[in-house]
Amino acid sequence: MEVMSDEDAVLAHESPEYRTAPPEHTHRTLPPQSPPPHGESALPAPGMGRDPGYDIPGTASSSGLARGADWKTTSLADISWCSARWQDLRQLCNICFTATNHDNIAYIDRYDTHELCKYIYDRIPELIRRYPAATSFGGCLDKPYPWQLSTDSALGPTTITYTVSHTLEHSESVTEGWAIGGSAGFNLGPLGGSVSTEYSHSRTNTTTWSRTGSTSSDFGVEAGHYGRIDVFATAGLYNGYLFFSTATLPTHPGDGRRCFDIGSRHILTSYAHYCFPVKKALMKSPNSPSPLVRIGQPWRSGTTPPATELPNSIPRHQHT
Repeated sequence: MEVMSDEDAVLAHESPEYRTAPPEHTHRTLPPQSPPPHGESALPAPGMGRDPGYDIPGTASSSGLARGADWKTTSLADISWCSARWQDLRQLCNICFTATNHDNIAYIDRYDTHELCKYIYDRIPELIRRYPAATSFGGCLDKPYPWQLSTDSALGPTTITYTVSHTLEHSESVTEGWAIGGSAGFNLGPLGGSVSTEYSHSRTNTTTWSRTGSTSSDFGVEAGHYGRIDVFATAGLYNGYLFFSTATLPTHPGDGRRCFDIGSRHILTSYAHYCFPVKKALMKSPNSPSPLVRIGQPWRSGTTPPATELPNSIPRHQHT
């Protein structure tokens, strides 16, 4: 097995972003209102202009890589650093994410041209599979309650009769380096279609979504108006990093640096973390009992239809 030193590899980068974190900024969302009663029938229909009231934190972390997160098309420029992410990650591993090692990070993305960096990046699935205890995801909120499905628009006076349903496959443990979570299928019948996605539990999760669920209802559309049903996930989309932390890795005999194997190489490292940018990680709301929420969207004929955004749920950004 070939022994490689990252001092001859990652340290060869001249760009400063490989040695220090990107500029910080924090994300926050509107304060939640009192949550509705638990249960499928009570959950899915908040009033117009209302946040459903579930917890969509400004940051989320998980052991293992968040399921469905996109690293293959994500670059370092796509990710904004937020200081609260580090504090969240410290709750996962306080010896990994210390107050002093957040600058001792090698940032690697798909555009990296250095041979060893590219070698590691191309083997992310192997890396998380071989070292699940050393991998974690830390993200900042990009979008709460992401839209999933809508019915066709209908001109009133009419009644839209519909059924919202879901099926889940769920894992209660980190599997092959992927975070606790699973896959989900959402359906809006008869005219809304279906969609599939993957989701993960964050560190602070306290509830479990039911494996299956279905609810039916009617939505009345007045004369002179159009209407539709929009369905959103009770979750947040998070952008951040896959962290491969070296604090728990073995030390190389006679050298003292941490070491790990990947592919055919044995790599010596003095870095605290290798960071890979990822985006669009769907993280379940920590306190939601069901994966979906629905609203009826009416608008006057001749006006612009409303956007597929859950009212009062758009994150606000404060740069620091």
